[in-house]
Amino acid sequence: MMSVTLRVFFRHLAKRGLLLFDPGRAIEKMRSEHIPPTPLSPLAVERVLALPDTGTPEGLRDRAILELFYGTGIRRAELASLCMEDLRMDSGTVFVRQGKGRRDRVVPAGERAFSWLRRYLESARPALRARAKGDDDATILFLGRYGRRLHPEIVTKIGMRYLRMAGIERGACHILRHSCATEMLSNGADIVHIQELLGHERASTSQLYTHVTPERLREKYVRSHPSVFGEVKVGEKHAPTHPTVTTLRKSHFPEEFKKGREFSVRTDIDRAIIEHLNFRSAELAARSLESFRFYLQNFSEWCLERGVKTPSRFTTALLEGYQRHLSKREKGNGEIISLKTQKMEMEVVCSFVRWCHGRGLLLCDPSAAIELPRVGKSLVADYMTREDVERVLSLPDTKYPYGLRDRAILEILYATGIRATEFCALALADADFERDSLRIHATKLGRDRVIPVSPRAMKWLHRYVYEVREQFVREQTEILFLVDTGRHFRRQILNRLCRKYLRLTGIENGSVHIFRHSCATHMIENGADLRTVQEFLGHRCIESTRVYAHISIRHLKEVHAKTHPAERRFLERMRMTEEELAEAKAGDAEAEVKEADR
Repeated sequence: MMSVTLRVFFRHLAKRGLLLFDPGRAIEKMRSEHIPPTPLSPLAVERVLALPDTGTPEGLRDRAILELFYGTGIRRAELASLCMEDLRMDSGTVFVRQGKGRRDRVVPAGERAFSWLRRYLESARPALRARAKGDDDATILFLGRYGRRLHPEIVTKIGMRYLRMAGIERGACHILRHSCATEMLSNGADIVHIQELLGHERASTSQLYTHVTPERLREKYVRSHPSVFGEVKVGEKHAPTHPTVTTLRKSHFPEEFKKGREFSVRTDIDRAIIEHLNFRSAELAARSLESFRFYLQNFSEWCLERGVKTPSRFTTALLEGYQRHLSKREKGNGEIISLKTQKMEMEVVCSFVRWCHGRGLLLCDPSAAIELPRVGKSLVADYMTREDVERVLSLPDTKYPYGLRDRAILEILYATGIRATEFCALALADADFERDSLRIHATKLGRDRVIPVSPRAMKWLHRYVYEVREQFVREQTEILFLVDTGRHFRRQILNRLCRKYLRLTGIENGSVHIFRHSCATHMIENGADLRTVQEFLGHRCIESTRVYAHISIRHLKEVHAKTHPAERRFLERMRMTEEELAEAKAGDAEAEVKEADR
């Protein structure tokens, strides 16, 4: 919080012209994930709700407050500002005025919460109101001991008192908001509905209030992942036409790949780039840092060709010239690099220029005038049907060590939706055969997670570990999957392996990530909610998971068939008998005549 305050203060001074540059840009942003208190179970909530003494006006008021907290997930400030007219008794809803973000919303409260509200309004509130000396707070719903409105801090103390009485040492009234959202999610509510109930602007904020327990994750996984249901029989017309693969020779997987160019320090720009990358290393993943180095190295060489050797010579015209250079740069195959790549590379360059300005290497920020290209959101890559997945999984010849290893790899990729870098980091200790689970070490600045794995995939993994893995070991290592040289898999090697089997099945465009897409899509199609899939895939933001909801074409077709007028008419006619169809056509003819007469 202190670093945020300083950055805002320095930015204000720089905008007012009181500073030549903004030193707050050099203050490192602390990345910390807010972890709310663990939500209460339904039984624990019931214990808390039963504690107030409803024989007194204050106790009856407290019971109504706790019931409203748990029934609506409302914030403490929103509850304290509720008026009498905000209760909609006829519809069972509460009107929240100007909540956080200055947005009104209407939320349902439930019949039980309204029953306690009625009791409070009939007996407790008049008694509390009689103690007031003025009419200032006559319309406020919840009143204090002396008939005045409750301050939000008093509401917090009320919630905290009953939680401590129930033996809950951490949390206050806000924990009831967490518990409300988590239990609704567990009972089938979608994250979008919870977002609307809690009044969040983004669904990514709602995910902090919804906790996915390991037990619930396994339950949803068992219900939705196709590999748990068993193998899908592939018909003759879908049978593989290619021979099965028995071995993958060393020539297919070169031991070393071409490394990036060496970063030789030739100018002051290169020195600044190295210092900038060291500064960003705390918040960037290894792959992102390597991409930043590559992009900035390209920019440094382009500047050197034009005689620009120090950051002090950066100008808006120079950056615009580099942007035009990117729009014409070709790839190895002669095609122009994509607009997405152009934007990504230019964002890295502008970030570096802003950093130079924050460090005092520039008097002004020339990147402020740069307009980056607009890139639309594209859909994720294609995904496989369940039959396609079974055909790919059946290709490796498990009579041979390479085939058994490859079958285990493909099964794990589909059963877990794991990323390529996460797969390459798997160790022997990460596989728990007793609980059928796998520990995955996050590689994109997320957190490690333990996810369930289908028994079928764990069976193939067990066979690989205890039957053939020793044949790949060349030296002592704890890495789970090994190549034929005894080293761990790399992303490029794993991509080549998966692409080989996919092409044998007739899938030309696909690599490792297609298994991740297929896993997520099939789980959503089978009823898993977005929050569970997000936890399963290890996404930091639920917006990343929502992409998979848009590619579930089967659900889209079902909605289209149920709601589109032409489709409904067609399906209804298909179900009619010949006599009913003749009557319907006659009715259509009469309707056309009447329409023509009008």
